[in-house]
Amino acid sequence: MSECPTRRAALALSLGAVFLAIGGCGGGGTKTYRPAIDLGPAPTAPEVYDDQALVHLQYVLTEERQAEYLQVSEADRAEWMRVVWGALDPTPTTEINERRVEHFRRLAYVQQRFAIDEPPGWDKRGELLLRYGTPDARREIPADIIEGLGLVPPKEVWVYYWLGQAYRLEDPRFQGNFQDHFELAGTGTLRASPRDIDQSRRDLEEERHIQQDQHFDQLREMESYDPETELAIQRMDSMLEQGQVAYREQPQAYLHDHGGERLDFVFDVLSFAGDQAGQSKLELNFAYWANDLGYFAAPTGGFDAVLGMDVVLKTDDYREVARRKQRTEDHKDSIDDLEGRIVVDQAQVLAAPGEYRLALSVRDSVSGDVGIFTTDVNVLEFPEGQLAISDLQLALDVRGGQPGDPFLKGPYQVVPYPLGTFPRDRDAYLFFEIYGLTASPTGDVLYTVEFLIRPQKTETSSWFGSSKGRVVPGVATAYDGTGKAGVAREWIVLDPATFTSDLYDVEVKVTDRVADREAARSVTFAVQS
Repeated sequence: MSECPTRRAALALSLGAVFLAIGGCGGGGTKTYRPAIDLGPAPTAPEVYDDQALVHLQYVLTEERQAEYLQVSEADRAEWMRVVWGALDPTPTTEINERRVEHFRRLAYVQQRFAIDEPPGWDKRGELLLRYGTPDARREIPADIIEGLGLVPPKEVWVYYWLGQAYRLEDPRFQGNFQDHFELAGTGTLRASPRDIDQSRRDLEEERHIQQDQHFDQLREMESYDPETELAIQRMDSMLEQGQVAYREQPQAYLHDHGGERLDFVFDVLSFAGDQAGQSKLELNFAYWANDLGYFAAPTGGFDAVLGMDVVLKTDDYREVARRKQRTEDHKDSIDDLEGRIVVDQAQVLAAPGEYRLALSVRDSVSGDVGIFTTDVNVLEFPEGQLAISDLQLALDVRGGQPGDPFLKGPYQVVPYPLGTFPRDRDAYLFFEIYGLTASPTGDVLYTVEFLIRPQKTETSSWFGSSKGRVVPGVATAYDGTGKAGVAREWIVLDPATFTSDLYDVEVKVTDRVADREAARSVTFAVQS
C-alpha cells in the first residue's frame, strides 16, 4: 500500500487539523478538496406545517416555540409561522423573506442528498445543513485501510469560519449515515444519553494530549511541518469545541448575501401631527459619514453620491401599514477631504398612532454597501382640540425657508441632526411644534414656553436662547408666544461652548394661557468633551 510520508501521523491527528494544516498528496484519494456545498437548482421543499414538520422546524424554533406550535391548529399554523419567519427575515423591507425560502431549499437538498431510513430522515450532515446552511469548507475523507489502525470509516469535516465552528463527522457502519464524532460511543453507535458538551470537551482534551504525546515530535521532524501547523491544530480544536456548544446555544444561523458591505448610519425617529385626521407623521432623520459613501464624477462637474432608501412600518405581527421608497443625491464640489463630514437625509411616513416595527434599508448605488436596521417605534397621538407637543427635534440649524427647500416645516428650514452629540464650536438647536392651542375671543392664541436643562452631573450656568432671541444665563427660562393659528412652531438655541457636562436632559413645558392647559416633552442631547 503506497502512502504519503506524513499520512500515518496526520490521520492520527484531529481531522480538522489535517484539513487546515497539511497540504495535498498524490495517490490514495484522501486529499481531495471540494468547494462548499452549492444548493444549486435544488427545488424548494413543500411548505407544509403539519405535526411532522417539527422534524425540520425544530432547528428554527426554540423548545418553547415548538410547544406553542403543537398548540396551534393546523389551519392557523401558516399564519403563526409567518410571524416566526418575519422575526428572522434578513431583508425586512423587501417582499421576499429569504430566510424562509432558504430553509425549504435546504430541506429539499437534505432530502435528496443526505436522506437515511432512520429518524429524523437524514444524517448529521443534513442536520448541519438545516441548522447552519452550507459550510465554508467541506473535507471528505473516504474509507481506507491504515497501517496500525485497520479499516478506517469515511469521515468528513465541516467548517463554518463565519461562525467559528467546526464539526467532525464519521460513518462508522459504512452506510452513508454520518454522525457527529463526539456523539458516538466506542462501538460506533450513538450514545444513549443526550449530547454531553462537557464530555465532548473532555474527549477533545484527551485527544489533544494523545496527539501531543505520540505524534507532535514526529511531525516536527517532517519537512512539511512548521509552527503554524500546531496553531492551526489548536484553532481547529477550538472550533470543534465551539461546534458542540453551538448545538444548544446557537441552534440555527443564516448568513445572507446583501450584495455589499455593511453601511453604517445614524437615525432618529420623531412624531409630528399629520395632515390627515387620525394620522400622525413619522419623521426619520438620517446621518451618514461622507467618507463611507461612494462618489462618482458628475456630468456637470463635482461629485455625486446616490442612496436608495426603503422605509417600512409593520405591526407587531409583521403586517405592513406604511412604506416609503426614495432616492437621495448628495453633491460635493471636491472629495479630497471627506473625513468628519456628514450627509443628512430625511424620510416621512403617515400612520395611525400606535406601536410598530420599523425597518430601514439604505443602499449606496456605487459601492453596493447596504445598511439594514430594525427597531420598535411608538407613533404619538395628537388628538384634535387637545394641547400637545411634538417630539423635540435636535437640529444643526433652524432658519427661514422657502417653498421647495429641503427639511421645511412651515416657515422654517430645520436641518436635522440625528447624531445628538454637538461640537462645542457651534450652537445646538431644538425644534418642536405645539398643537391644539385655544383661540381667545379676539382670535389670538396665547401661550408660555418654559424649558429646563438639567445636566446629568453637577453643572454651572449655561447660555440658552429661543426663537424670541437669546436670554440671560440660567438654569431655567421661559418666554411668551402669540399667534393666530392652532399650530405654533418654536425653536430653542443652545450654546454648547458654555457646557461642561457630557449629557443634558431638556424638558419643554407649554402652557395654553387661554384654556389654562399644559403639555410637556423632553429629550437628551450630548456635548463633545
